[in-house]
Amino acid sequence: MSNNQKTKLQYNKISSNYSKVAESDPSKLFAQYYTVLHLLKPVVGKFILDIGCGQGIFSRLLAQNGARVVGYDISKTQIIEAKRQEKNNPLGIRYLVSTPRLFKHDEKFDAAVSIMVLPYALDKKDLSIFFKSTFEMLKNNGRFISVVFNPNFKRFNQIFYNRRWTKNKRGRIQVEFYIHNNRLITKAEYGYSFTKADYEYCAKESGFKKWEWNSLKIDKKGIKETGLEFWKDFTKDCPYVVFIVEK
Repeated sequence: MSNNQKTKLQYNKISSNYSKVAESDPSKLFAQYYTVLHLLKPVVGKFILDIGCGQGIFSRLLAQNGARVVGYDISKTQIIEAKRQEKNNPLGIRYLVSTPRLFKHDEKFDAAVSIMVLPYALDKKDLSIFFKSTFEMLKNNGRFISVVFNPNFKRFNQIFYNRRWTKNKRGRIQVEFYIHNNRLITKAEYGYSFTKADYEYCAKESGFKKWEWNSLKIDKKGIKETGLEFWKDFTKDCPYVVFIVEK
């Protein structure tokens, strides 16, 4: 079985259950999405590629803020749902079933984003393909902003922020998602435990000349909606970090 087939099976396996979490997950809505939107400002008028867009939650948020958006995902199930929502509430977003190897577009993008997609790369070669594909799709000085698993994260085997992170015997990172009294909804295994040096190496190898790391910011609306307890120590030992590269 090829790497592409393995990745596709992984995405399809978790897509339907994970979508239940993603639609209302505070750490996505009020930290991951909020931070990337902040880093993209101004969003109005920008042409943005959403890599691994899933059912299009962040794509729609980008469009609602004035961006033109194209999103692709390896999961046909997720893209069908994204297109259904686009049909019901048109925002001018184009969705495609594709992979970094196959994705092509006639017009270059001002920026590209990915939210917890790069950690699914199976190895450094697979990770480099994400960067190379994105580099080719960006305009000069275009940025690729990615939320990834924090290589420095320490709090494994604890349930917090409706998640539990573990490392299996192969050294791969696993995450379980919970709702309602810690009831397990779904779980996923990332392809490889990438270090910051791995990300930087793959970005440089792909042609990117500048990169930086950023911490997530929390939207005050999230604190108001979920309470301070949910966000306790979120920024102190956050499972997520933002990697930004520029062409």
